[in-house]
Amino acid sequence: MKFSILLLVLFGLMSVPSVHGQVTPDDFFDRAFERQRAGDLKGAIEDYTKAIELNPKDAEAYNNRGNVRKNMGDLKGAIQDFSAAISIDPTFAAPYTNRGNARKLQGDLDGAIADHSLAIELDPNGTSGYYNRGSVLSDKGDLKAAISDFSKVIAINAKHLGHCSIAAEPG
Repeated sequence: MKFSILLLVLFGLMSVPSVHGQVTPDDFFDRAFERQRAGDLKGAIEDYTKAIELNPKDAEAYNNRGNVRKNMGDLKGAIQDFSAAISIDPTFAAPYTNRGNARKLQGDLDGAIADHSLAIELDPNGTSGYYNRGSVLSDKGDLKAAISDFSKVIAINAKHLGHCSIAAEPG
């Protein structure tokens, strides 16, 4: 029995790459990312959490764990993680966009717009902030502002054209 447990422990440790015999936060982060891509959300949460324990200033790990939590329906936990990422690196645009998406799912449309607007300030040449803010504005019925944001997405990157549509009844 002890031998079986030892093998499980050793196998678990060997499944995380190491440098010079030491497991690093990046090892856990990388495995978490791959687990997330493979749909192993519980495993991804565990590995992002371990990466954060080893490097509590890793804004990207908080941001990614927040995305996994959001996908698992834990919006409160997701927003906490996105907020932690923002407090670590207030210039990192992605957690603002992601927190805005989580807030939209909670029904906090004004909070979502505020977050997406901050993401746009930080990354004015990116499309995520404009696209997501446009989506929220559309949900609020502000079609003129939504069209303006979607037009900005088109101006920045024409390949988003197929994603920018608003269902609205003619006036």
